[in-house]
Amino acid sequence: MALRRTLGCMARYDVQPHLEKLWKAYKPAEGQVVRSLSPFEQKIVSPFMSNYPAEAMKNVKEAVVDIVPAFVLLAGIGYWGTNYYHQLQYHHRD
Repeated sequence: MALRRTLGCMARYDVQPHLEKLWKAYKPAEGQVVRSLSPFEQKIVSPFMSNYPAEAMKNVKEAVVDIVPAFVLLAGIGYWGTNYYHQLQYHHRD
């Protein structure tokens, strides 16, 4: 309680209290050149939309090798299981 009045003098008002610890270790980079584009110069969505059909076809062609055999196997097991079930249903009618 003796130093209660000096805490106000030592406080930083330019940095928010929850960020003080981060700013304590901050060292400015002198001589570093920083360049950035304005948001109006950046083309973010247009290249994605212009290349989308070609990229989609490439991804489909690559995925067919992995996906088609799995679907064929799944359909074959389903077909076999259905036929086997019907055979068991009519088995006792001999």
